[in-house]
Amino acid sequence: MPMRPETYYAGEVLLNRIRQTGTLLRVLHDGGDIILWQHADGQRVSVHLIESGIPLYEIKKTLDDNTRNGIYTLFMLWAPMMIPDHDKLYRLDDWMEAFLVLGGGRVYGYDIIESQVYLFSVFLHGEGKLRRAEWGYPVRAGFIDLLTLEGVAGLTQALVARFEQPKLTAEDVLRPDAPPMSELDKAYALLGVSAQDDADTVRQAYYVLARKYHPDANPSDEATDMMQRVNAAYARVMAVLGK
Repeated sequence: MPMRPETYYAGEVLLNRIRQTGTLLRVLHDGGDIILWQHADGQRVSVHLIESGIPLYEIKKTLDDNTRNGIYTLFMLWAPMMIPDHDKLYRLDDWMEAFLVLGGGRVYGYDIIESQVYLFSVFLHGEGKLRRAEWGYPVRAGFIDLLTLEGVAGLTQALVARFEQPKLTAEDVLRPDAPPMSELDKAYALLGVSAQDDADTVRQAYYVLARKYHPDANPSDEATDMMQRVNAAYARVMAVLGK
C-alpha cells in the first residue's frame, strides 16, 4: 500500500522541529515513513511512522536489525487509524503491547488537522488486555532519551529512543501538596510544556488537552473547570512567546 501523504508530511515536520532545537546533526535517510538521522551527540536514531497494524515479528526484526547496527529505534503511530480517543477503552493487540513496552508505558501518535501536525503521547491504563486511553502531552521533538532495554520482544537487547516527558505537569499543579511556583510556571505545567518549548509545541499541548476537556468531548463539571484553566494557561504562555 502506498504511503499516505499525511505520514510523509508528519515526518517532515518532525525533522524540522528536531532541527530547530539544534540536536539534529544530519539526516542520513528520509524515506518518508522511515527516517534515519544522527543526533548531535553522534548517535543514530531511526524513526518509523506506522500507518496500520504491524505484525509483532516485524517490530522484532526492525529492533534487531537496528540494534545490531548501533541504531536507536522510535515508533510513532497514525492516530486516526491506530490510537483510541481519550477515555475510550481499547483491547491490546500484541503489537500495541510491544509499542507500550518500548515507550515506557506510552505510545507516540501523529495526526494532521487543517494542515497542522500534532505529535503526542498516549497512555493506555489498566491491567491485562483491556485498557483505557489517556491522551498525554505533546512530543518535545528536541528532547530524546536513548536507552538500552533488555528482553524486549524476545530480544536479548534493544536500542530504543523515547521523547522526554515534561518535568512538571497538571498533576503537579492540582495536587493538594503542590510545590510553590509562579503563575507562569503553573501555566507551563498545566500545558505540560516548559520555557524552552516553542509555539508549535505549546499549540500541540493545547490541542491534546482540548481533546480531553472540551465540553463537546467531556461534559463533566471537572472537565469544564480544567478547560478554563487550560485556556488561561495557553493565553499566558502564548503572550510570553509573543503570539
